[in-house]
Amino acid sequence: MMAPQRVVSLWDMIQLLAPDLIASSFNLGLLSEKIVSLAGKAKESGVQGVIYDRNHMAVALLSINNIRDLASELSLPATYGAAVRCGKLIEQLTPLSADRSEGSVTLSEQIGYTCHGLSTTLSDELGSVFFVNIQASNKDYLDNDISIFGEDVDKKFPKALGDISEAAKCLAFSRPTASVFHLMRVMEHCIQRLGKKLKIKANIKNESWYVIGTQVNNAVNAMPGKTSRESLRKQKYGLAYANLNGVRMAWRNDVMHPKATYTEEEAQTIFNHVGAFLKALAPLV
Repeated sequence: MMAPQRVVSLWDMIQLLAPDLIASSFNLGLLSEKIVSLAGKAKESGVQGVIYDRNHMAVALLSINNIRDLASELSLPATYGAAVRCGKLIEQLTPLSADRSEGSVTLSEQIGYTCHGLSTTLSDELGSVFFVNIQASNKDYLDNDISIFGEDVDKKFPKALGDISEAAKCLAFSRPTASVFHLMRVMEHCIQRLGKKLKIKANIKNESWYVIGTQVNNAVNAMPGKTSRESLRKQKYGLAYANLNGVRMAWRNDVMHPKATYTEEEAQTIFNHVGAFLKALAPLV
């Protein structure tokens, strides 16, 4: 079975789900018809109980439990509930020997009708589950266990992680403009961190990219660089500024606000530049 929240390919779905669903649905149909038939014959003949092959019922219970687990993973509450009820009814059968068990006519009818209901509920509820096709190159954007821009960025900018994750998911689902709006929030937070570190006075919400970039560049140029340590520090801040300028160029907007719409290519370019900027900035703040 598939793990919850796992991104799966079409082949995964065919390989993992189709055989289970087809076999389980088919077996349930046969089981419900057989049990209802046995219960009906028992009623006609005045017999109080129905005899079952314990091995057959164990296989049926395994199939029902598989459906229950699948329903849990796919968020199918009606199917899950029907599978639980069906399983509990089968567990009420009384063992007679190593290979036989017995159930009353009433219990047998309940099992038969509940299994039939489970089969139809499964078919109906699966029709309410939909899947979105995404490019293979974007699948990691949907995995919450994968660090989008690296662990250093995650540790240094925890308040930006929500927007970074949403920006990535928007790219995966072909919502480029929404992705850029989330990246805007990421940049505001991170530039404020850089500005505080460099003690620049720019108002992030009102100033243009040019003014912000100029103040950052001036602060970097004013850093001492006589010793090797000072020179290395200055180079690292210079790299951060260069990547900040790369974001500005990708933004294609002089003011630090997103334009009305962005193409997927534009959003991906901005996403990559924002990632490069955060990676360069993380060791400095």
